Amino acid sequence: MADNALESVLSITALFADYASALDERRFEDWTELFCEQCHYEVQSKENWDLGLPAALIYCDSRDMIQDRVTVLKDTLTYPYLHSRHMITNIRIHGDAGGAYQVSANYLVLHTTEEGETRIYSTGKYQDEIVFTETGPKFLKKIVIADTSAINNLLAVPL
Repeated sequence: MADNALESVLSITALFADYASALDERRFEDWTELFCEQCHYEVQSKENWDLGLPAALIYCDSRDMIQDRVTVLKDTLTYPYLHSRHMITNIRIHGDAGGAYQVSANYLVLHTTEEGETRIYSTGKYQDEIVFTETGPKFLKKIVIADTSAINNLLAVPL
């Protein structure tokens, strides 16, 4: 593998690690910086995705919309405090089309309550487009396809 290709793989893998870390550590402002200014982020259920239905659980078509969601999350919404752990596996780079890497990965999000009960919050996969900017790789498009739309709690914290 060429050094440049290996460097791209390592940078993309680090982007996913930064994504999980920012969400798990509740550094939501850092999370928003992982996206391009003009980007797309949505959460779909697998059923809707498979049927081609457009109803998203979350839909943002710019980083400004993502930042608005974070502001509401931090300043307005009330929800029980949960410790999150994002596990991202099977990262696959499917190719580079028009300067954007097509990348998929599986995810598992665990929530642990203050009382110490841990349970699976959501599982599914990511379908992403990643571009390299002057500051490193960023998500141009992130589509989260949750295995089910039956998510136990309010979908406050992004997947």
